[in-house]
Amino acid sequence: MKMRQYMAGLLLAGAFLAASCSKSEIAPYALEDSAVIFSSPSIFFSLKGMSEETRDLRVPVLLVGVPADYDREIAVEAVDSTAVLGRDYTILSKTLPAGAVRGEIVLRVNRLTGGVESRATRFRIVANEFFRAGPPKSAAADIEWSEAYVRPQMEVWRYWYTFLSHGYSKEYHRLLIEYFGEEIEKVTNNQSYARADETLVYKLPSWWYNATREFRDFVRNHDQMNPGDPWRHSDDYEQYSGYGVARGSGFKPETLPTIFETLNVL
Repeated sequence: MKMRQYMAGLLLAGAFLAASCSKSEIAPYALEDSAVIFSSPSIFFSLKGMSEETRDLRVPVLLVGVPADYDREIAVEAVDSTAVLGRDYTILSKTLPAGAVRGEIVLRVNRLTGGVESRATRFRIVANEFFRAGPPKSAAADIEWSEAYVRPQMEVWRYWYTFLSHGYSKEYHRLLIEYFGEEIEKVTNNQSYARADETLVYKLPSWWYNATREFRDFVRNHDQMNPGDPWRHSDDYEQYSGYGVARGSGFKPETLPTIFETLNVL
């Protein structure tokens, strides 16, 4: 018995030493290995009701790696664009601040004129003296600004998807504005998002649950009073399998559903 216990002890000690050696061989994340990625593959900004000549749009980016004690410039290139740099927009800044794990690319866009409803550009983050190239899927994002209703930024859309509906259409968006007001485009359920972007409004989960039920009742009451003309999604409707699915990559049914049919039941 003592011999078996002794051997077991040796085996455990050997395993511990092996694990310790293995851990010591893992190199820490080096500063030069850092990369920057977009928080979402598609980011949309609504300019609906814009009266000023220009507006600043803040495109969030995330650090993959180690914070530095100095500001680091982010290198981007525009591809597949309907917006022209210098004519439709300028880049005010593209920086990851010292000590930060979040940064932003700030665009100043011009008011849309001449019947143009939207502009878009695809940005790709490329390697420079501060950052290596990131994963291809996360290093590129489609940025669009439009006078029409568009799916809101990820910090908001994530909770529209979680609490309200897994689908989106402009008509659905219009009804949300009609019921909640324009603030609904800035409400999030993440305190970190609200701290990082002062334009966002944090609401507790309890608010979202109540909002979901109230909006559901609002739509149901209309449909019951108008059985021949229920509120339906517009023809841009898409249903998504996850909040991270890019606009345009969702499922488009052959027959447009009513808005009530697509609301989450919480």
